[in-house]
Amino acid sequence: MSDSKDRVIDDIFDQDESHLHFLHLTREVPGDSALPDAPDPAKH
Repeated sequence: MSDSKDRVIDDIFDQDESHLHFLHLTREVPGDSALPDAPDPAKH
């Protein structure tokens, strides 16, 4: 593989790892949300 293809593949893996970390940090706990625009569960 060429050096540029290796860099692209490495970048994809890095982006995937960052996204999985984001999903882990923002996962919803029942009755709670880490998202700032989430609806208030007490109102529903």
